[in-house]
Amino acid sequence: MSLSRGVVLGTDSLVVEAAEEQLSETSSAVGAVLAGYFAATGAYAGVLLGSLGIVVAGLGSGVRVFDGRVRQPGLGTKRPRGFQPGEDVPLAAYLAAPTSLSAATLALAHDGRGTMSPLLRRAMRQAARVGSERREVLLGAVKSSGAAAFSDATFARELLLAGGMPEQGLLTPADLAPVNDAGGEAARLEGTTDWVTVPWSCEPRALLGSSLIALCVTDPRGTWAAAVFERVHDGIAIDGLDLQAPKRAEPVRRGVERVTPGSRLAGPAGIAFRLESGHPVELLVSHEATQLTASSLASASLHLKAGPGGRVTARRQ
Repeated sequence: MSLSRGVVLGTDSLVVEAAEEQLSETSSAVGAVLAGYFAATGAYAGVLLGSLGIVVAGLGSGVRVFDGRVRQPGLGTKRPRGFQPGEDVPLAAYLAAPTSLSAATLALAHDGRGTMSPLLRRAMRQAARVGSERREVLLGAVKSSGAAAFSDATFARELLLAGGMPEQGLLTPADLAPVNDAGGEAARLEGTTDWVTVPWSCEPRALLGSSLIALCVTDPRGTWAAAVFERVHDGIAIDGLDLQAPKRAEPVRRGVERVTPGSRLAGPAGIAFRLESGHPVELLVSHEATQLTASSLASASLHLKAGPGGRVTARRQ
């Protein structure tokens, strides 16, 4: 919806409400997008350990991308022997390393207009509202420690129990440390001259078991921000944290080259900005396609466009 202090448009009512509330308080598009994301982490079990993509434009430093895709686990450990053809692969072998908190933290630092605490307080209220005490406690740790929360012994233990080597998984303590390479520049959208997007692609089948939530916000300062993140429905249950993780890691198979630990895996990519003289004038976000192409721009779910006088119009289809 259009507010006196900006515009919010999204595909999930709970996420939109949290973004609107934050935007009215801080007038920050980035803060509003993150408020929506963290509200979802409290309300839904399948968000925090999934992939997140954030794109921000209008801050005078180009279009910045914050890459919270999950990564291939196995840092700091030798290659296992691998599973043989026909051998059953346990769920633990599919548990990937989350980096959503690192991406969110870097996006907030880039914006420079807020802290994580109010965002996490709202997330904790959502967790309490749905009766998830374990998730509420975890989000409290995120409020205190930021991206380092996954490395906290209490929570790392639950993740390692679900996807560590004793369960024939690949996850290690090193995989749970914050990453500092989650920020980067946008890429030119192939086949266009004035559109930019995230610098990765994604096949639709790669996100099976998840749906996507999309959100976009503009603020009075002229900042435009968008996020697409996954909500896992059919994944790996982390019962001790009341979370669900996507089945995304590539198991090591005997005789097959190992996917390099730390490699970024599939994640949502459906965000595209149109620029004029380096400034954002149009934004398209999709929660149905895993990425946007020159031929699919018109089918995007969410559409923001700057008109005369800088007035931004919003449309959802």
